[in-house]
Amino acid sequence: MDDRRALSRLNARASNAPFALVCAIDRLGAATIPLIAPSENTAVARVEAVVRAPEELGDLTGAEITVHLGSGAEAGQRLLVFAEAAMYGASIAVREVGRADPDAADEARERLVREEEARPVRNLRERARGADVVVRGVVGELRPVVKRGEWVPTSEHDPDWWIAAIVVRDIAKGRRPRGGQVEAVFANSRDVQWIQAPKPAPGQEAVFLLRRERRFTAPKGALVLLDPDDVQPPEHYDDIRRLVQGAD
Repeated sequence: MDDRRALSRLNARASNAPFALVCAIDRLGAATIPLIAPSENTAVARVEAVVRAPEELGDLTGAEITVHLGSGAEAGQRLLVFAEAAMYGASIAVREVGRADPDAADEARERLVREEEARPVRNLRERARGADVVVRGVVGELRPVVKRGEWVPTSEHDPDWWIAAIVVRDIAKGRRPRGGQVEAVFANSRDVQWIQAPKPAPGQEAVFLLRRERRFTAPKGALVLLDPDDVQPPEHYDDIRRLVQGAD
């Protein structure tokens, strides 16, 4: 198999995976973490080189890890594995979402660096074009979403929805709201799952990219600020308006 062609066929999930590791399969049907039941799809692999991995894990070179294989492999086989996290403990376990020839590791590293550099612009473009409402405005009142009856959090990761009333100065997408204000729902929780989500502040002037979110128990029909890119500096308004209109 040609290494370049193998890399070109990687899907978005593999390209965006937090792990890209050159591994040598040591033992099939085994695991490095006691909580993981060995199966025909698990293998213990030794990391020969790190193309990409979360910095907080340190240098994984030489470490034995568990790999939940996406397809067949043989003991002794070397792979460039693209994977997502499965479990952290005394060791780590990852779940394979793509693979390539290990000789393509240098090319993969260069490609991932290019994609990482392009990611902010690509993400902002996707958020702008996928938004239901895009406005430039100023945050006014903040208040919690009223919960009916006795409310019990669904999990320790409950978003703690709040509402920011935004006084609209200009609108790039959507209908002009009655009364000149739009209500934006946001996750006020400081839990690790929500710490990066926007937290509007009273008096904050910005460009707000709002969408009707149906996940995470968001209030039905609410316009939600969820992604860090959903709040942009006001001086970026003209550029974002061009993105909304499909002009790069």
